[in-house]
Amino acid sequence: MMRRFTLGGFNWSPYLFVLKVKLGNQISLENYGAPILLTKNNATLKLFNINNGYKIESYEDDESNDLFIKIQELNIINSNGMNEIEQNTDGIDIEDRVDSGIALVSKIIAI
Repeated sequence: MMRRFTLGGFNWSPYLFVLKVKLGNQISLENYGAPILLTKNNATLKLFNINNGYKIESYEDDESNDLFIKIQELNIINSNGMNEIEQNTDGIDIEDRVDSGIALVSKIIAI
């Protein structure tokens, strides 16, 4: 129960938190407000939840950059690192954001 109104606080994106719960050890969710970390072999990617979908960034090492380029080439993400969620004209998700996130992570793990 909240006892006062606050704009700050310790929290995760609810979508990233649910992805972590559903995917378990395949991904890691660090401190509050942090992105999901997806590690595949020696490569690590950061997965952020933003308004129009999921954004992926690579760590600045060769293995991570190679994996990032590969998922771009496979059209899993666009050239901006985005996996966009289909939305209506009001910006409300039409497709299930959690299911889309699970599919995104599963595709990357399967590479």
